[in-house]
Amino acid sequence: MPRVLLLATERWLTTARMAMALRSTGCDVQLMALEGHPAMLTGAVSARYGYQPLKPIASVAAAIEQAKPDTVVPVDELAVMHLIELKDSAVSESLNALLERSLGSDKVLSVALSRIRLLELAKSEGVTVPETIAVDSRDELQVAATHLGFPLVLKADSTAGGRGVRVANNLVEAGAWWSRLHRPLSLPRSIWRCLKWKEWTHFRPWFKGLIRGVTLQRYMNGGERTAMAVAHRGELQAFVCFEVAQASKFLGPSTVLQVVDDPVMVAAMRAVLRGMGATGFCGFDFMLSGDGAPMLIEMNSRPTQLAHLALGPGHDLVAAYVRSVLGHDVADRAAATEGNMIALYPQELVRDSRSSMLSQAHHDVPWECPALVRYAMEPLPEAITGDIRWKQGAESGE
Repeated sequence: MPRVLLLATERWLTTARMAMALRSTGCDVQLMALEGHPAMLTGAVSARYGYQPLKPIASVAAAIEQAKPDTVVPVDELAVMHLIELKDSAVSESLNALLERSLGSDKVLSVALSRIRLLELAKSEGVTVPETIAVDSRDELQVAATHLGFPLVLKADSTAGGRGVRVANNLVEAGAWWSRLHRPLSLPRSIWRCLKWKEWTHFRPWFKGLIRGVTLQRYMNGGERTAMAVAHRGELQAFVCFEVAQASKFLGPSTVLQVVDDPVMVAAMRAVLRGMGATGFCGFDFMLSGDGAPMLIEMNSRPTQLAHLALGPGHDLVAAYVRSVLGHDVADRAAATEGNMIALYPQELVRDSRSSMLSQAHHDVPWECPALVRYAMEPLPEAITGDIRWKQGAESGE
């Protein structure tokens, strides 16, 4: 069995779904994660290795040493950053070979560190991107803001899900957001987030005085599109393109997606992945310009929200990953739905427990793992407990 080590710094439900999908294709799935990670509820993970937020690089190195995986998959932004830091300090040829086999060339790691490097690479490959300027000081901020005009969008490197994105309507707002985005959280705020949310990961950036790059981007008022893909040595292996039908909030993560056929998005992904020499899972975000043309705005070097979901031949990312990256011959799984609308669980229910979208879309609930369904929401709403698939699971004692 090919062995995959998932590296998680967050307790995301998507990681559990990815573990289940990889296990269904014949992989031995192991996990580096905090205690209580939902992936351990699925039965799909054969071993878990501890993650220590105050000693993250040592945690990643120890997990790799113990698991001896064929590939590693970082499943969130911080895990990607840990891999980059590990590679920078690595002296082992076998470790470097594993990281190259898992992620591709060094360009992938360079782009993962910086939004501006991604957009510069994309532009050099002929991909349309919005005008974006890196800002390292308040003086540069004023010059860039004057050039771009308001409103404008500020984005911090190494963030996702809208957490590092802010919109400024004037120079005062832009200055305030830039100050908050480019530096780590203060010690009092780090302590507060630890006590309230059990987030230990902010102490290390504060202690090391790490500074994040911040870019300014011209504001675009078009529709949002997103895509997910798998690549091997720079070649696109499988993909799915979506229109964002519903988001949790302004500039927030998607809750309902609609599958679309967009050759411009596919061509952009193909060009960027080839230019990077990328391997593995990745996600792309686009905005539609005034004439409806998609413009690439960012990329994530990790599996995104629906990467686990099979959507038919050529659109099963997990099977494509197992075939191309791991060299294990598996067929594409049957499509989870014949429709083109997908509501994410539990995101759309959290947004609106009576959402009309739930009756129009395929609701991506992990019915096969009731414990995971419960983990995501407590108490469960009527949309779940009233569903025949939940009742059948409860009656069977699962």
